[in-house]
Amino acid sequence: MGWRKKWHWGERELTPARWEAVRDAYRVHSLATGKSPETLSTYLRHIEAFRSWCDERHERFLHTSKTTAETHIAEMLTSDYARSTVNTRVSALKSFYRWALAEGMRKGDPCRDIRMHKEAVVPRQPLTARECRCLIDACDTLFERVVVLTFLITGIRRAELLRLQVEDVDWRTGQMLIHGKGLRQRHVMPGFDLLKLLREYATGRSQGSLFLWPGTRRAVSRSSLGRLLHDIERRAGTGNVFPHRFRHTALCGLLADGTDLLSVSVIAGHESLDTTRLYLKTVEEARALRQQRRYGDGLMQRLVG
Repeated sequence: MGWRKKWHWGERELTPARWEAVRDAYRVHSLATGKSPETLSTYLRHIEAFRSWCDERHERFLHTSKTTAETHIAEMLTSDYARSTVNTRVSALKSFYRWALAEGMRKGDPCRDIRMHKEAVVPRQPLTARECRCLIDACDTLFERVVVLTFLITGIRRAELLRLQVEDVDWRTGQMLIHGKGLRQRHVMPGFDLLKLLREYATGRSQGSLFLWPGTRRAVSRSSLGRLLHDIERRAGTGNVFPHRFRHTALCGLLADGTDLLSVSVIAGHESLDTTRLYLKTVEEARALRQQRRYGDGLMQRLVG
């Protein structure tokens, strides 16, 4: 009873100090109930964005109305926001206001009737072999090479790479323990050639973050990793290189080499085979286009000579 009583502010809106307390309580609850730190961080950014939107329009945030919440999402849908961004905003607000309702902070859920919005799935194009070679050749240091090669070979997510610890690598068996989404763990086996480079890079270290910023004992962060990849991309001249494109390249490569769908799903850490099938669609499309090209070239030779 005491826990809920402290939130009973009636219809008064949040002061900055009260909002900080509410945000911290929501963060604790979300982590304790299984949200990953990355998902929570994304949700909090979207919740803050809606709070700022309410402030600019002199609308209430904690006690926002159903009409206000729906107006906000409608504005996003008619603006230049990607559907995926709108859906994440919807998920974040639904999560926050369900929690606020359960905590007795407000009456009713203003996002109850808001639905997710389907978007056309445009398969990402994997990097070509030439682009991969250009990226590797553009790496100036061992550190840069092991980052790019780890992404390309393992297909792990950005957050998973940043969470890798030296002790997660079994140098004897060649396995790496991956700390995935939702606190799920899995193993990948990238091959001994990459492990040899990683062992050289991690010489003298037996624990702590695997990837450290050069010349420091500081773990690579999300922002510094982004800058690093941008610099390598600029030197290579490939353009449009980001962690998930490396992941797409690795998973499509496994499928193109004949690895079965279930095995790729296990390696990727997908909860559903349907997610893995999206990568298979890219591989099948590329295979179909190659066959069409061979047919066209053959027909031209027969007809034109």
